[in-house]
Amino acid sequence: MRCLLAIVGRTEHGENKLQCQRLGCEREGISVYGPELVHFKCWSTELALIGDNLHNLLRSRFGISCIHSCGCQEWIKRMNHWGPEGCREHLESIVDKMLTSAEKRNWKLDGRPLLSAAACIGTKCSWGRKYTRRWACKLVLEAIERSERSLAKETN
Repeated sequence: MRCLLAIVGRTEHGENKLQCQRLGCEREGISVYGPELVHFKCWSTELALIGDNLHNLLRSRFGISCIHSCGCQEWIKRMNHWGPEGCREHLESIVDKMLTSAEKRNWKLDGRPLLSAAACIGTKCSWGRKYTRRWACKLVLEAIERSERSLAKETN
């Protein structure tokens, strides 16, 4: 996705100071050309980048973020590359990765471990596993839907 650039000033040499207007992108540049002729890759997480959207949902709602050795960054890039259709096709593997990370890192929701209560029982009983899988699937699908809405806005 490209930045949505606007002229925010001029340099002493008369060049345009450009800045992306999308939330989450702090990209700036200088050009003799107008914003419609300059193309930067946007850093905004409000775009159709599903991996970034999923990461932002986990971080903002539950305080769950990537750590250096978790392998999440690789999955974020993979999901961004797949796009909405690819993520729907790989939904099961995405959910598997999320649940594996939740167990390894003992993710917590509202101060309670994600895999506690029904989820902890889930290791021994089928309804607990179904509950945690359903939760993870809904979260991934929400990230996909946000991305699709963002794409629709971009194309209109």
